[in-house]
Amino acid sequence: GQCRTTVSTTAGLAITGGPTILRQPQLVVGCPGSAVEFRFEGAGVGPLMYHWRRDAVYIAGANESVLRIESIDSADVGVYDCFVVDRCGNARASESADLVIPFVDIVAQPSDLEVCTGEPFFLSVSAANPMSYQWLKNGQPLPGETGFRIQVGSAMPDDAGRYHVRINGPCDSVDSDTAQVTVSDCKP
Repeated sequence: GQCRTTVSTTAGLAITGGPTILRQPQLVVGCPGSAVEFRFEGAGVGPLMYHWRRDAVYIAGANESVLRIESIDSADVGVYDCFVVDRCGNARASESADLVIPFVDIVAQPSDLEVCTGEPFFLSVSAANPMSYQWLKNGQPLPGETGFRIQVGSAMPDDAGRYHVRINGPCDSVDSDTAQVTVSDCKP
């Protein structure tokens, strides 16, 4: 066999260093309910055995070169790696790869404003994982207002109202807090 020890009177020695890694697992991004796969490929004295882990904990039944998760959710998010073991018991570890669900996360909300008639004003939001924005005033979409910031050059009384933005991400949509804009006649 390929794993036994042989004694020879001639000078020659071959030592196998264990499995060779041919393909490392890569970052996986998916939305809840979607199927995802990690792939890891080794070569060596077969048959090869694979052992997948998430966050350094072995996953029961995950013993193939491909780890398929049929319907991911937030409990599946983590760092994955795999060990490949050859017939001689030699093992190699893969590099780690993350499973990420890119939810929209608002990090800065729009704030209430009081402005005088004729003054400029703007509202803005800051979010992680945004794909698109739609500003709304009093619950109605504002045509063309599809950026992280809405700006008015000269406030008029009809600009007063409740503003918020709907942020669409790859996996979800989130509404910001509502900002109340008050427009007053500030004549001295």
